Amino acid sequence: QNWDVVGHPQFLADVDVVGVSAYFPLDDGADPSVSQLVADWSNSHASAYAGRNWVGDLTHLANATGKPILFGEVGYMDSTYAGKQPFLNSFYSADGQLQANLYQALLQTFSGYSWWMGVSWWEWSDNPADTQRTPMGHPAEQLLQKWYAQGWRPAPGTAGATGTGASGAGGPTTTQAGTAGAAHGAS
Repeated sequence: QNWDVVGHPQFLADVDVVGVSAYFPLDDGADPSVSQLVADWSNSHASAYAGRNWVGDLTHLANATGKPILFGEVGYMDSTYAGKQPFLNSFYSADGQLQANLYQALLQTFSGYSWWMGVSWWEWSDNPADTQRTPMGHPAEQLLQKWYAQGWRPAPGTAGATGTGASGAGGPTTTQAGTAGAAHGAS
């Protein structure tokens, strides 16, 4: 399901896993912090979807279908305002830290949910034309390496330094690296 039609299942009884293209609008701000982005998953600050509870929508979908959810595709631009409409390739000015913050907020938000299977990141590429979407060579790559390869998680209730300058607001702390998607490229 695409992010904008989550909760309108038409064929989900026939699948084992619900795949979601998870480009949820989170925040209209130029450079929101990890803690703000974590909060945005439950109370969107993107003007077109103000107050929307994306976590609640996904939890309801998982409960209603009894199926696990895999984020089959999601990724963020290396740009200011990257949380406003992540489904677009809008570029304003480079902001690798915001890109890393968005990756961290997603992982922090969902890693504690038993229904969440993981994520396939879009787009891992060394093509010079793709440098603004890929985490490769950006602070987001360092965050993903720490998260998946080193098992780093921010301590509950504290700001978690990622080594890239990102900070976290706590959230579910787990020791597993995730199941699907890992730090590999997207499909």
